[in-house]
Amino acid sequence: MPGPGPRMAMGKPKNAKKTISRILSYLRPYRARLVLVAAGILLSALAGVAGTYMLRPILNEYIVPFAATGSAELGGFAAMIAALLAIYALGALVSIMIFSLLLAQWMFKDRRINNIAQTVFFTPHLVAGVSAGFIWSWLMSSQSYGLFNSVLNSLGLPSVRWLDDSSTAMLSIIIMNTWKSIGYYSLIIMSSMKSIPTEIYEAARLDNSTGVKTFFKITLPYMMFVMTPYLITQFTGNVNNFNVIFLLSGGAPTPVGNSAGKTDLLVTWLYKLTVDQQYFNLGSVIGIMTFVVLAIVALVTYRNTASYKDEEGFQ
Repeated sequence: MPGPGPRMAMGKPKNAKKTISRILSYLRPYRARLVLVAAGILLSALAGVAGTYMLRPILNEYIVPFAATGSAELGGFAAMIAALLAIYALGALVSIMIFSLLLAQWMFKDRRINNIAQTVFFTPHLVAGVSAGFIWSWLMSSQSYGLFNSVLNSLGLPSVRWLDDSSTAMLSIIIMNTWKSIGYYSLIIMSSMKSIPTEIYEAARLDNSTGVKTFFKITLPYMMFVMTPYLITQFTGNVNNFNVIFLLSGGAPTPVGNSAGKTDLLVTWLYKLTVDQQYFNLGSVIGIMTFVVLAIVALVTYRNTASYKDEEGFQ
């Protein structure tokens, strides 16, 4: 009985050595990549420590006073964040996708007018953002030369303060952004719909599937598989859509405090803080944090979608 004990004890280190050698032999082809990953982790850690040390004076000088005083500036910041996440970024994304889907569904069937419709709806996407902003600022102007109010007045209806009223300004901006984007996304959706095998639709007809059920069970899953990266891109673009906000409303109406307005986004508020009020430190923090948050959200969202996990699933 005493003999096997030492042999067993000697066997464990040998097995451990074999396991370690196998792991090292398996990782040997990936040595260069592992070194790069380790270096990236180390640099990220050093950057985080250095960034925390460098940003401490900025936090103490700007962020902490906002939270401590509860001033109107903090209210403007909260209003700007709410407008960014709840109203503009998500609202514009939903409206663009809904109208693009309806337009693509209508143009999916063969009609003589389809070529003309595609040209008409895709043309706004080719218009430069600055030009589109100036055009819509003229259309929605509250002055006598505003086209929309001129039409309403000719019909005996009162004028609407499209860009001067907090209840209509953000909606007007979403309308303009939807007008500019639906042609582009409708063509993408329509191309993804045409890539769906016809045999699947024929099988659905044989099963007496209704049009609504076919859409939600076949068309929509295929379309979302293709459109998910575009949705993430559009959301990120909405967050950073400087031209539309700056040219149409300038962040107005009803400025809160000294900087943020009712239609300000992070990027326009950052512009006001740096260019108008010379708060370059705070502007730098907001710009860096916006990039970090958007990058993390985009990566995490995409890696948890079928477009990433099942890349060849719909081939």
